[in-house]
Amino acid sequence: MLAELEGLFLCPVYTSKAMAGLIEYIKENKIKKDETIVFIHTGGMPLVHAYYNLYE
Repeated sequence: MLAELEGLFLCPVYTSKAMAGLIEYIKENKIKKDETIVFIHTGGMPLVHAYYNLYE
């Protein structure tokens, strides 16, 4: 979803799961839509390339 909407690629193992959790918290109103969120992506880019063929 983020790659399609924002051009943001996340590691499909850990970082994408963390982002999915963040999005779910927003959907469940545990984090308000107007709150400022900082999501720090600290790595995982080699895994994006490892899973490339799954998204063709």
